[in-house]
Amino acid sequence: TLLPNVGDTFLHFRLIDLLGEGAVGKVYLAEQAELADRFVALKISTDLLGEPAKLARLQHSAIMPVYSVHEADGLQAVCMPFFGRTTLADWCQSLGAMPTVPSSGQHLV
Repeated sequence: TLLPNVGDTFLHFRLIDLLGEGAVGKVYLAEQAELADRFVALKISTDLLGEPAKLARLQHSAIMPVYSVHEADGLQAVCMPFFGRTTLADWCQSLGAMPTVPSSGQHLV
C-alpha cells in the first residue's frame, strides 16, 4: 500500500508538509477540516499492530496524546496535537553546542 503525498487529502485531513518518516510510515503536518481547520500531526503507516491502543493508554505530560485513530485503504492514521517542528534529534544536537550540560529541562520550554 502506498502512503499519500504532501498535498493529498487522506480521509478528512489535508496533508500540508512532511514532518518525518520511518520504516513503516510518515508523519505529516495536516489540517483537520472537520474541526476548525486545526493543525495536527498525522502519523500514517502500514503497521496495523496495535500501536495506537498502546499509545492511548499512556498518560504522562511528556508523552504526546492521541486525538483519534483512523483506518482506510490498508493504512492506519494516528492524529495527535501539533506542537511545532522541533524533534528530539534537534534537541540532542543543540545539547552538543552547549558549553555545559543543562541541570534541568527548563531551557526546553
